[in-house]
Amino acid sequence: MLCGMGLACLPDRLVAPLAEAGRLVRVLTEFCPAQPGFFLYCPLDGHPSAALKAFIGFVRAAGVHQ
Repeated sequence: MLCGMGLACLPDRLVAPLAEAGRLVRVLTEFCPAQPGFFLYCPLDGHPSAALKAFIGFVRAAGVHQ
């Protein structure tokens, strides 16, 4: 996207600084509803791996600090 091509629907907190700096242009904003946060989907059977537990912890911590 920063190379001049592409579309993405991304969290506002990630793109706001780039849009304010003029590096990204917001388009189709009426089709990108506000999202309350991240959604993680994983199987309920078995136990989550250490890597998945670490990733979930990282995402939770990032959400608290945003």
